Amino acid sequence: MKDHYNFDEENLILKKTKRALVQFAHVSLAFFIMILLLRLLEVGVMVKSYQSPENSLQVFVYAFLLDLLLFLKISFFSFVIYLLTVQIIIGDRRLQVNIYASIASFSLVVALLLTKYYHTTLLPLGDDIYGYSLSEIKQTALAGASLDVFSLLFFVILMAVLWLLIIYLSKLTFIPLKAAIVFVLLSFLAVLSGFSFLPESKKFKSEFDYNLAVNKTGFFFQKSYDYFTRNEPEVDIYAENYIEDATSESSADGINNVKYVDVKYPFLRENNTEDVLGNFFHKFDSPPNIIYIQIEGLGRAFSGEGAYLGSFTPFLDSLAQKSLYFENFLAAQGRTFASLPSVLGSLPFAEHGFADLGNRMPNHLTLINILKANNYHTRFLSGFDLDFDNEGLFLAKNKINETVSIRNFGEAYQQMPANSGGFTWGYGDMDLMLKSVDYLNKAPEKPGLTIIQTVSLHTPYQVINQSKYLEKFEQQLGILGIREDEKEAYRKYKNIYSTILYSDDAVKTFINSYAKNPSFERTIFIISGDHRLPEIPIATKIDRYHVPLIIYSPKLKRTARFKSISSHLDIAPSILAFLNANYNIKTPKLINFIGSGLDTVKSFRNIHKYPLMQTKNELSDFVYGKFFLNQNTLFAIDDKMGVEAIENEDMRLKLFNELKQYKVRNDLVSKVNKLVPDSVYLKFVNF
Repeated sequence: MKDHYNFDEENLILKKTKRALVQFAHVSLAFFIMILLLRLLEVGVMVKSYQSPENSLQVFVYAFLLDLLLFLKISFFSFVIYLLTVQIIIGDRRLQVNIYASIASFSLVVALLLTKYYHTTLLPLGDDIYGYSLSEIKQTALAGASLDVFSLLFFVILMAVLWLLIIYLSKLTFIPLKAAIVFVLLSFLAVLSGFSFLPESKKFKSEFDYNLAVNKTGFFFQKSYDYFTRNEPEVDIYAENYIEDATSESSADGINNVKYVDVKYPFLRENNTEDVLGNFFHKFDSPPNIIYIQIEGLGRAFSGEGAYLGSFTPFLDSLAQKSLYFENFLAAQGRTFASLPSVLGSLPFAEHGFADLGNRMPNHLTLINILKANNYHTRFLSGFDLDFDNEGLFLAKNKINETVSIRNFGEAYQQMPANSGGFTWGYGDMDLMLKSVDYLNKAPEKPGLTIIQTVSLHTPYQVINQSKYLEKFEQQLGILGIREDEKEAYRKYKNIYSTILYSDDAVKTFINSYAKNPSFERTIFIISGDHRLPEIPIATKIDRYHVPLIIYSPKLKRTARFKSISSHLDIAPSILAFLNANYNIKTPKLINFIGSGLDTVKSFRNIHKYPLMQTKNELSDFVYGKFFLNQNTLFAIDDKMGVEAIENEDMRLKLFNELKQYKVRNDLVSKVNKLVPDSVYLKFVNF
């Protein structure tokens, strides 16, 4: 009797398992149909809103394979849950189907949100989300959010179709048992295979093609998995062989190497940057004012002579003709998070950007505290919330004299229009420039360091008087000689291009208005972008970092245009070297700078080596001479900052090891909390 009972029980389990296999195959088909439908909608919307891929067949093949991989991996885990519900919940097929429908719905919601993020930014969301606080994530999400009845209705319909498909297919039996078993086995093998959701980017003709092809949900989970399981190789920075390699001063290939002087301070080195700017200037009567203008999202792709999209910054172009212009200039970061530490202090990135260390930021030296110790009045002006990216805390750590932000901007100015979700970043570039002129007109007579940071060139690209700049956009298309058949492609980004023209006009207003101030003749202006905005498709892996640098002053002896490569990390060393050599500004003998100074050779070359950090969690890019390493792929850089993947294993390993050495020292910044000794730091900090 007992054996008969066990036999019946085993038969029941087997019967339920077979039924589960067949039914699971049917309901999964509904989910796969929805994944493919979402992909078709994504591609259709992207092509309509932006552009067609350069290699459509390649994009579609990869898209299908990556979607299939995601479906199989999700299906395996879904089947385990489904099978458990079948064994535990006897006879209630409707409840089992509803549980699966809930899992599928959740997966689809995640996919929709990630696709929406991609459509807004043209970048798939990855592990960079883990580098931001909840409030920063909320701000960024609200900036790109667009709430309308059509979107909500579409969402509701999509969910309803999914549920109806699952319920309908669960009642059918056209998929045979053997096929269902093969499907589950394939899903199991997909999990075991370790296939990545990240194809090699060098196989694609453009960044747009690559980003369109990847499955956005798979991309997010792959990046998240890599982030939480990341295990950087341990290197002992105190080991003799490492020190010898990392502190070599000479390089056979002409690269400026840095000699670190004390292993207790990972980036401490001699301050030996030569003055390369002095010969370009007439003598100022006293130490000059320095005004640094950082324009959000300003990239070389659409600014300056030779911009491959055509230039939409007519004023900056005219100013460049009267300036020192660095056309092959690099931002050190792909987002704003590290821009101020890079420009003002040539500082390391630490784990998620130097300022992200918050109150754990080690003592460090920057233009702000060094110039303040030399009787400069220091000020920072912006129109947004300084809590974002910890910028306010970074400025406070540097003992800046004054800050202007959204909190104390003043009632006489108008904030940017809110998007459909009711969000605005704060005050636009025109109001910021007018505020800055008014502020500087009341400034103390002593020399000043002024930092102005804009925000308008950021999603949602909505500014006051946008209709005026939309008209200017159309006019600029004509000035650039854009053919009629090409204009429609530009018009897909008309809000962005019109905002670029607005920001350019704002800088024009500032320069022309400030020219009436007697201090204008005693001022050096430095203008750059924090990174290239991504919402107009990015052409290459290095394009995200390619920004202009303009150094202008009424005291310039002559203008010059440089093809040599420099970066944000070189600005502070060169400004201090210039002020020290020509105006006896006291500078430290030991410094924490990563950059070695601007290169003012006019021909194309690169004597520098730099780490480049694309997001708060992705430090995988490195420039060394005319080579660029991205995700272990080596590229050669040409004289217009174009890149081409090449096969040179020795050079690839060279850049890989250089990046690894940097990472070891960079990691120590967070661990040992030291950059400069107190004996050096306290000489340049006014408490």
